[in-house]
Amino acid sequence: MTADVRKLAAIMFTDMVGYSFLAQSNESLSLELLEKHREILRPYFPKYSGTEVKTIGDAFMVEFKSALDAVHCGIAIQEGLQEYNQSCELNKNIQLRIGIHVGDVIVRDDDIYGDGVNISSRIEPLAEPGCICISEDVARQVQNKIENPLHKMGKHELKNIHLPMEVFQIKFDKPSSGNHNGEEQLENNKLAVLPFDNYSPEQETDYFSDGLTEELIMHLSRIKELKVVSRTTSMQYKNAKESLVDIGKKLNARYILEGSVRRQREDLRITAQLIDVETDSHLWAETYGGNMADVFDIQENVSKQIVQALRLQLTPEEQVALSKRATLNTEAFDLNLHGRGFLYRLTKSYLLASIDLFQQSISLDPRYAAAYAGLSEACGFLYQFFDKKPMWLDKAMEASLKAIMYDNNSSEAYSALGLVYFQKNMIQESLENIERAIELDEDNFFAYWIKGRSFHVIGRDKEAAQQYEKVLELNPDFHSVYGDLRMTYTALGEHDKASAIVQRSLDFYPSYLLRFPDDARAHIYYALNLQCVDRLEEAKNKMQRAMELSPHEAIVMYNAACFYSMIGDKETAIQSLQQAVENGYEDFGYIAQDYDFKNIREEEGFKKILAMGKENPTH
Repeated sequence: MTADVRKLAAIMFTDMVGYSFLAQSNESLSLELLEKHREILRPYFPKYSGTEVKTIGDAFMVEFKSALDAVHCGIAIQEGLQEYNQSCELNKNIQLRIGIHVGDVIVRDDDIYGDGVNISSRIEPLAEPGCICISEDVARQVQNKIENPLHKMGKHELKNIHLPMEVFQIKFDKPSSGNHNGEEQLENNKLAVLPFDNYSPEQETDYFSDGLTEELIMHLSRIKELKVVSRTTSMQYKNAKESLVDIGKKLNARYILEGSVRRQREDLRITAQLIDVETDSHLWAETYGGNMADVFDIQENVSKQIVQALRLQLTPEEQVALSKRATLNTEAFDLNLHGRGFLYRLTKSYLLASIDLFQQSISLDPRYAAAYAGLSEACGFLYQFFDKKPMWLDKAMEASLKAIMYDNNSSEAYSALGLVYFQKNMIQESLENIERAIELDEDNFFAYWIKGRSFHVIGRDKEAAQQYEKVLELNPDFHSVYGDLRMTYTALGEHDKASAIVQRSLDFYPSYLLRFPDDARAHIYYALNLQCVDRLEEAKNKMQRAMELSPHEAIVMYNAACFYSMIGDKETAIQSLQQAVENGYEDFGYIAQDYDFKNIREEEGFKKILAMGKENPTH
């Protein structure tokens, strides 16, 4: 045994994306690609003064004399693989993740140890397929010395590393498709969890089957080896008529989990089956019977059965995460799901109902972070749209801070806190919390929405539009953002894009209203967009339907007043505005400035309504 030698070195780890899946499903192809991958990579190492330390299955560990050499080598490898992938059949494509760190290492015999090795191996899985993750130390040494931009990924807690580390990513433009014969290869490590069908006698229990789907997605997303389709994308396939194979191809997912829920009071029956889209065959199916007290065990069993069926290798942390339970109280769990089911309907009555449900949940489990996060969002929305009493903002702040205290990895808690700071006009603090929310869950559409609104407030409308487009990409059903986009593009003077958004919304609302015919806000926004393209009679019908659905909702009547003012029906506009105030609309300052009321501003009825605010200045 030779004496240990300590030195500074740059360490690179590489890993083939999806290799474990491939090895289980097609052993001969996996071995062929493993050898091809080694054949492609090995010539690059000496070219950039790198020394191959060892291979670990489908991974390489390589030592370099400088961080710049290591990064140049990583870039050359990823660009070389892009060229290779363009020239071969899609099922023989090779994708890598690469991690690079520079630091102290210990050389012992023919191996290398130390933090420099540990950190590079820990940041490699953080890279997107075909990309490179580098530590902050590497980023400092290569910045302005490479052409590729560095994308900040925020701080990450790494196993056995005491302090969170700032991580950066180098991305590459994706080339056009190669020899694909019109077929796109399914991602071997991608899973879509479709909304579980609700076969319960009481259809209002849809919230439970939808919530159970989202909980499963959240659990499975903790497995780094598995790429899970986001919950907002999956929920778009609720009651879908397409075949599972067609859905899998649309989502580019090799595997689909589907199932059903039948709940009658406390009795529970859940079925689940895992489908291989490529072969259109069942990999596993199971039926679970019991009562509500068994729901957490069933969730955990489903997750573990999927892991076994796909032969995933879990880290000890992932094994713990799969067993982690946000609450042990099944009634608190049910109340939280019920509250979530009401939350984004965004009417006053639904928000008050969701607040009550979240509070009941918290009373049963005072440490339930998800219920606190939901309570914060509901109180924040109530303050923003319906009731400007400071108590709602105070409740939202308290609830979001408690959610973070009980679970500091809750993306929803940070986005809820971001909403509170946005409403307090503390934009920098809002953006900081929103960035943390997105770092924890890049599919958190609500966080992007608040980020867009924050950018709009500080005059960064171009960036605001980008965030709103991201919201639509993640959750097309969050239709409030169509209005945000139209106003933002109009403010930017990009009238063609504003018109295009109106057309997109007109394409969207008919199918949405078939699924959610009682969504009064959707009828309102549809009417406003129909009015933009002079389809006036249709617009009047939709607005009338909204008023019939929610005659006592202040925000519905307020929007009706805006609509009738814009089309020149002054009498109905003033009547609707009067009803909005009687139903609790209190923002008289906004009424006075709202451009939509330009046609009725000089009417006596309008002036009387404004005078009500002056008589009661607390409004």
